[in-house]
Amino acid sequence: MDRQITSQLKADLFLLHAPSVYDFRERDDILFAYLSDSVNVTSVYEMYPVGWFSIRQRLAGHGFDAKIVNVASLMLMHPDLDVGRLLRRLEAPVFGFDLHWMTQCQGAVELAAPLKEERPDALTIFGGIPATYYASKLITYPGVNVVVQGYDTLDPVTELVARVRRGSRDFASIPDLLHKAGDEVQATGFTHNPAANYKRFAYRNIMGVRKTLIQKDDGLIIDELRTMKEAAQRTSICGKRNGRCCSTARCRPRCGTRCARTTARSSPIPATRSFP
Repeated sequence: MDRQITSQLKADLFLLHAPSVYDFRERDDILFAYLSDSVNVTSVYEMYPVGWFSIRQRLAGHGFDAKIVNVASLMLMHPDLDVGRLLRRLEAPVFGFDLHWMTQCQGAVELAAPLKEERPDALTIFGGIPATYYASKLITYPGVNVVVQGYDTLDPVTELVARVRRGSRDFASIPDLLHKAGDEVQATGFTHNPAANYKRFAYRNIMGVRKTLIQKDDGLIIDELRTMKEAAQRTSICGKRNGRCCSTARCRPRCGTRCARTTARSSPIPATRSFP
């Protein structure tokens, strides 16, 4: 493994995927349970979100180089990997961390800490669904400089990278950010809304879902959905196919989704339960 990390690797943005628990190789007090047959991933959760490909493609279209480093997978493949040494080989003005699943909370935050030690001048950005929901808490960690909120972050991330490459740290005009400016935390507001005609009861009025596992009028969830454009109508949250609900046994195998109302009927969790 040493031969693989002896040269410097440069980019405009490195996207680093952390394990679910950063120090899992040294921990003997955690039961890393089996997940399921439907997800081809270990409990270290070495699978990064597919949205990273969109970010990389968008940045490439604007002349920027974004590279993905699956740190979780490397730590699994090479038990003796020196993560600190690996991070020292990565040169970029911006480093991104996915907090797209709750499983990554500890790992992502703890990986950002040694990265800031190795690259104190680099900008660290976090994004994803839990990052959006817990942005005000996440931004308090020393290793976090920026939280990019929302589901569709292509434009904000592209402008963020462009601005940093120009030598600027003025992010006031970039939407959907919660960022540190000196000793203050500043919010730029949820103004990047590719589809702005969502209503408070977005699930019922727009997505056609009458029962879900989360509270329909939760403001943070609606903000998340608002950035999803028409894709919100075709996600597994909604389970629609061609405008019709995929709640029948005949339709589900074709579209690969399951309607939230069907899930709610079969789930022991109350249909109106909200996230903490």
